[in-house]
Amino acid sequence: MDESYRSLANSDYLPGVFIKYEKEGPEAFTDEEMQRFIWQSYSGMSRLDAFHSWYEGGYVDEEYYDVNFRDVVRDIAPRWKAIGIWPIRPAFKQEVERIFEEE
Repeated sequence: MDESYRSLANSDYLPGVFIKYEKEGPEAFTDEEMQRFIWQSYSGMSRLDAFHSWYEGGYVDEEYYDVNFRDVVRDIAPRWKAIGIWPIRPAFKQEVERIFEEE
């Protein structure tokens, strides 16, 4: 997850797209901005899916999982919903939906 945030922070383009999303919503995106936002979102989703899989396998401490995974899902799942993407792997999808519905 650190690498994902670092690459986003170092991008010359993506922070502006995220600011536009926060201020105006995805409806204001150009086609290029929407594609970049979707690709970045899928990238983050893939990393979270891997993290969840490691947790399922017993490789991630429960406390670390609680703090990192759940907080990130609470923050970004609404973005996924807004642009029409959602997890596919059943166990990951179920956990994301459970956390999303808690909000």
